Formats: sequence, C-alpha cells, structure tokens
Amino acid sequence: MAASRATARNLAVAAVIWAASALGVVALQSHVTAHSGGRAVPDVIPFYTPHQLFDLLEEYGEPGRRAFLYFTFYDLYYPLVAYGTVLMLLCALLRPFVSRRPAWRTAVLLPIVGLAVELFEQFGFLLALGTFPSRWFSLGVALSALSAAKFILLGALLVLLGSLVGARAVLRVHRPSSRCS
Repeated sequence: MAASRATARNLAVAAVIWAASALGVVALQSHVTAHSGGRAVPDVIPFYTPHQLFDLLEEYGEPGRRAFLYFTFYDLYYPLVAYGTVLMLLCALLRPFVSRRPAWRTAVLLPIVGLAVELFEQFGFLLALGTFPSRWFSLGVALSALSAAKFILLGALLVLLGSLVGARAVLRVHRPSSRCS
C-alpha cells in the first residue's frame, strides 16, 4: 500500500511539473505568434511540406524567427518532462498487468521513441533556423516526417493510456471477492 501511495505522489509531482512546463510552451507559442504576424509554430502543425515550412520561416521575419528560436530551445526541455510523465503513468498503469521485465521494456519503448522523435525534430528546427535563408529540401522532408511521426506516436500513446485506464477500471469492478461465503 505504501508503494502505491508513493507512486501516486510521484505521479502528482510529475503532473504538476508537466502542467507548469506546458504553460511555458503555450506562453512561448503565443510569443512566436505575436512576433511572426499571427503565424503558427511549425511544431504544432501535424503535416506540412518542406516548402510550407521554409515559406513559414521566411514569412516569420527576423523577430518571428528569433522568437521561434527561443521556443525551440525551450522545446528541447519540454519533451523530457512530458514523456517522462507519460512514462511514469504508463509504468504505474501497467504494473498490475505485467509481471515479466521484457514486457515492461516493450511497453515503455513507445514514449522513449516519442521523446527521440521530438528531440530530433527540435534539432532539425535549430538547424533550419541556423542555416536560414538556405532551403535544404532533405531537411524539410525529414522535419515533415518527424512531425508526422510525432503526432502518430502521440495518438498511439493516448490510445494505449486510455485502454489501460479502461482495463484497470474493468478489473476493479470485476475483481473476485476474497471473502468466503
């Protein structure tokens, strides 16, 4: 029982840190939008072409690109918090279902791959900003693919977490009674 209380406490602390970090992302996105003539941050656009990405960076102007650079540096930190929180939640939800270690490793691979995709995307944005106004078509293709993969992985994580929450709820309702009748 003490372990589950400690897990709940750790999850609560992680959720608070994640929420505070998410507020930072929202604030920086607003900053980018304000300094780029109302244009969106490419990080939150699910599917774009390389030409759309470089056109967007060009339309940003110098103040918008500088604001996006600050956002991108902050967004190197945010995925660590977000995916770390998801990883903790996933481990807590999986505990009753999985008793073997290899199954744990397989299940926690999804958030780790998501983190890697997110970080590669941010480094790609830094490279695109650092080499602007050059247009590396292959970099644009890679960033577009990473962005699409990120959104697909986030969808898969949400489905997995929702399924685990539902399965735990069903197990609690249909838990066999240990009392003798």
